[in-house]
Amino acid sequence: MNRFHRQAHRVRFLVSHAMTREVIARQCGATPSCIEFRALAQGKPYISSPTALQKYFFNLTHSHDMAAIAISDSSPLGLDLEWLGRKGPDVSLAGRYFTQREYKDILKQPAHLQHQRLLRYWTLKEAYIKAEGWGLSAGLDSFEFILSDTKPPRLHICKPQATPRHAWQFQQFKLKDSHLVAIAGVAQQGETLQTDCTAWSP
Repeated sequence: MNRFHRQAHRVRFLVSHAMTREVIARQCGATPSCIEFRALAQGKPYISSPTALQKYFFNLTHSHDMAAIAISDSSPLGLDLEWLGRKGPDVSLAGRYFTQREYKDILKQPAHLQHQRLLRYWTLKEAYIKAEGWGLSAGLDSFEFILSDTKPPRLHICKPQATPRHAWQFQQFKLKDSHLVAIAGVAQQGETLQTDCTAWSP
């Protein structure tokens, strides 16, 4: 927390991480202060203690005064949240870092919807990267998403380094019409990914 120079960023960090500890404790039936975290080599955090909680996977994300956390008791997951009111990133970013199919799809949208379309791809890519625990090392153009207005997003692998370790499924939805959320999870065989969005406050 103290690495941030601005007080507002320190407060956001403090509140979101306190929320993470409290929500995990509620879901797992533990005392918040007894939970210890460590990070993998790529920086992805995990529960190291107590041992009984090591089966739980979680992911925290925050954007413009809103935070979200996803928890699973069976498999890894990835989560990303973006404020739809943010000015960046510029659509030209997709031309440099996304696949050509994704970039062309963004440009096909009406001008006032192009930024939101970019954020749809961005949140899905972030969720996938977080689920795999890669960071940005795989490259955002090594995989792409196929968007549909009636079906969940579909992942397509373009380069071998982005080959998934799990059979990921994806969901995307809005929170309070102001934030866009994307989640990557592993569904049980023969099932589709199910999520339960619950508002929480201390």
